[in-house]
Amino acid sequence: MSAPIYIRGFPDTYTAKDLKNIFKVYGRIRKCQVFSDNAKLYSIVRYYNPDNGVKAIEGLNTQLVDGITWFVAICEKKNNSDIHRIKYSRKVENYKKTIFVKDFPPECNEEMLREIFQKYGRIGSVKINQNTAYVTFTQAFEAKAAIKEKNLISINGNKVYVSKLYRKEIITSLIARKKYRKIDKKLTEKREKLTNKMFAKYQNNT
Repeated sequence: MSAPIYIRGFPDTYTAKDLKNIFKVYGRIRKCQVFSDNAKLYSIVRYYNPDNGVKAIEGLNTQLVDGITWFVAICEKKNNSDIHRIKYSRKVENYKKTIFVKDFPPECNEEMLREIFQKYGRIGSVKINQNTAYVTFTQAFEAKAAIKEKNLISINGNKVYVSKLYRKEIITSLIARKKYRKIDKKLTEKREKLTNKMFAKYQNNT
């Protein structure tokens, strides 16, 4: 699998699709994602062919293209703590961009929800689960604008419930991770004691 490339310098209006359209000229893209870390946007692009990543770096890094001075480089590997921090930061950022919607009519679909909420900003995704939905904007302030106007939002004359998305899942994830670390620590201690015991027994027999 080819090494991913790290990209930054692009405007916050850019989506993964926009970046994919720009970088696909250097080769077939396996995956393209946009992340936010401390309010700074960056992207990770992975090609099927590792040579294509090198071509993208040579073609765009430090170059002024479409009014953007691009920074493109090989993505350095991060340790586990960095990965957990980035994942947690990404979850928090997504929660800030997402609103929770319910009590809408049964005939309401994804397209209708996009049409209702697009006046508050650019919508990244809409997920419907029975009579509830999650609308994710590209920016947190757009989600705040929709929540602020929640009392004025209705679909086919029916007032719908709109609220921010609470971070219960993140807290649950952190608790589970902490519990896993405790279990792993206990198992490591048991393995070390067993190893020491076996080594001591071996020394006594020799």
